Amino acid sequence: MVTPMAVGWLVLILTDSPLWVGISAGASGLGLTLLSPIAGVLVDRYGRRDLLLATLVAEMTCALLMGFLVHTSNISVVYVLLFAFIMGITGATRYSCVSALTLDLVGHLNLLKGVAANFFSMTVMGVVAPVTLGWIIRSQGIPYAYYF
Repeated sequence: MVTPMAVGWLVLILTDSPLWVGISAGASGLGLTLLSPIAGVLVDRYGRRDLLLATLVAEMTCALLMGFLVHTSNISVVYVLLFAFIMGITGATRYSCVSALTLDLVGHLNLLKGVAANFFSMTVMGVVAPVTLGWIIRSQGIPYAYYF
């Protein structure tokens, strides 16, 4: 929930163009759309836990790199679009891993409860994360949005 807001905010600062903000959201959606059809196959073939860990490490590395580039003023819209695309790709894999792990953790009998709990936690974070990010950007600056 933090990444799309931080990317949009950064693109608006860099370009002062709502069109580029939309293009950056589209870059993330493109990555998500392209990998979603095969993400489930990858999750089943390479193991949910290991692939989720690799995905989270990739997301963390991208976020730290973006924070560094913004912090050192070496950022451009091209880097932001590439970052958004990569985050879309990792998001597709992460969503597939989490969905499969939910079944592994709760079993068939409690699957509805597990999915509901997962959705509830994502919804709560959808409220808390943007508010927190807005405070971080206001108090610390846009580079720190990528460090949290």
